[in-house]
Amino acid sequence: MLRGSIQKNVGVAFSATHGWGAYALEPIQKDEFVLEYTGELITDEEAERRGAIYDRKSVSYLFGVNSEYVVDAARKGNKAKFANHKAKEVANLDVRIISSNGEDRIGLFANESIAVGEELFFDYGYTHDSAPKWSQHDKPKQLEKRVYDVVDDENEWECVACCCMGFL
Repeated sequence: MLRGSIQKNVGVAFSATHGWGAYALEPIQKDEFVLEYTGELITDEEAERRGAIYDRKSVSYLFGVNSEYVVDAARKGNKAKFANHKAKEVANLDVRIISSNGEDRIGLFANESIAVGEELFFDYGYTHDSAPKWSQHDKPKQLEKRVYDVVDDENEWECVACCCMGFL
């Protein structure tokens, strides 16, 4: 864990729109440290190999730390791996790579006040070119609704960013 940082109390529960999700179990103030994204530290080469396997399973917990290493939270991760994607403009968490004792660490920080029970989101950093196919919407109509913020009783999509890439 990041030295001197106390992680916030976070729970994991089913998210109707995203499968599993991470939720605040205590109030979190803007700019507070929430969680460290932890897992197995692997090389970029190993991440490519595992990424191909994860893509076939339609899941991935790979997170690039720097130009040499990636954190894989699939087997050794914590609750941070359940935080879902939202475009940076509407996500309630920011990602910060922090050097601690000569190691790069991944910290998730609140970019707004977060209430108890609120789901936690951060931008996964995908672009249209880098997003795995499984993370993209199958139906253009769903993408159109997300981009234009059309949300009704039959549509549970939550992304409201004009720049949303159209994937979870």
